[in-house]
Amino acid sequence: MIGANHVLLIGEVTDIRTHPKVLNLRIKVTESYVTRDGEVKQRSGSHKVTIFGEQKVKYLESAVAVGSLVQAVGRLENSSYDDKNGVKQWETKVVAQEVTLLSHADVKPVASADDIPF
Repeated sequence: MIGANHVLLIGEVTDIRTHPKVLNLRIKVTESYVTRDGEVKQRSGSHKVTIFGEQKVKYLESAVAVGSLVQAVGRLENSSYDDKNGVKQWETKVVAQEVTLLSHADVKPVASADDIPF
C-alpha cells in the first residue's frame, strides 16, 4: 500500500509556546471560496504546529512572533490524552520539518491602488 502524509500550511501565527527543544505554534489559515450564488466568502481554521530540534527552536523563537506570516511543511500526527475528567481526547497536529518566515509581525501591508488619493 502506498500513501503520502504531507502538509503545507501558510498562515498567521496566533500563539507561541516554547520548551527547550520543542516549539508549538498555532497558525490561523484563511481561505476564500465562492458560494453557489456567486458570493465570495472566507473561512478560517486554526492548526497546531510542532517543531522539534534545539537549533530550529532557538532560531524560530527569536524570529517568529504573534502576527508573523509563516509557511510550515511537515506531516500530520494524531495523539490522545486523558483530560482532567479522565475522558480520552484526540488531537491532530502538524509536525513540521521546515518553517519559513514569510513576513514579520510588525510589517504593514503595502497600500493598494484604492488607497492612493490621486
